[in-house]
Amino acid sequence: LRRIGASVNGPAFYGHLSASANLRVHARLLGLPDSEIDRGLSIAGLNGVGSKKAKSFSTGMKARLALAQALLGNPEVLVLDEPQNGLDPQGIMELRELLQQLAAAGHTVIVSSHQLGEVLHLAHDITVLAEGTIRYSGSLHELAPRGQLEEEFFRLTSPSHPSQAPTNREGESRA
Repeated sequence: LRRIGASVNGPAFYGHLSASANLRVHARLLGLPDSEIDRGLSIAGLNGVGSKKAKSFSTGMKARLALAQALLGNPEVLVLDEPQNGLDPQGIMELRELLQQLAAAGHTVIVSSHQLGEVLHLAHDITVLAEGTIRYSGSLHELAPRGQLEEEFFRLTSPSHPSQAPTNREGESRA
């Protein structure tokens, strides 16, 4: 469990506890030292707000706290659902840079997002799901070499799109 950090379906915090106390609860569950709390707050850009109650946080600060929680213990795999929600443009850019740094350092970073423009800036490999079916899985560049991800997404997920077997990186049928 320590190898995976996640934030899915929105952050789950104790509103009456401070940001630090929320992270302490999670750190203790993972058997991590308290030093991880300050590290998580720092990485997520929450320096100086550790003593503030989570219920007083803006949506963007809650997103940062959820990221700090997911990063506790420096997990090998990071799973984030819409991590940019509530962040301002500067926060989105900082998040993007952080996730790219983690990936470059050998971490596996999985992001679920409906923000296709952000996916263009962030991802190397993507999977497009529609009606519970994988419509594409592989290189973002192979799918949308000119950055036309939105057009390709709608082509793949259109009700008039012919039913097709999912493809792999090389575009070969896996059926």
